[in-house]
Amino acid sequence: MNEEKRIAVLREAVEAVEAIGAILARLEACLKPELTVNEAAAYMGMSVGKVRDLISRGLLTAHRPEGTRRKYVSRSEIERYMARQERIYTLTHKKREKNGNDD
Repeated sequence: MNEEKRIAVLREAVEAVEAIGAILARLEACLKPELTVNEAAAYMGMSVGKVRDLISRGLLTAHRPEGTRRKYVSRSEIERYMARQERIYTLTHKKREKNGNDD
């Protein structure tokens, strides 16, 4: 195997390991009742900045236990938020279909 092929194989392996790490982070988050902002972002499949934005806009509630620096969000609240977003998405698309707008 030439050097270029080895490098390509190594890059693919690194990408696969990173993907597995992301999956494991989401699975681990499924087991916890409360998640840090970073864990919430991984669980929701969005950036940490987006989760912080949702918290600052009051769409998610985070708390900081006394004596800690990290903020935590309950997994049940995250799931309620995601369910609301799914309902909004579904209703919006049903309305568009009814009106003949298939964006």
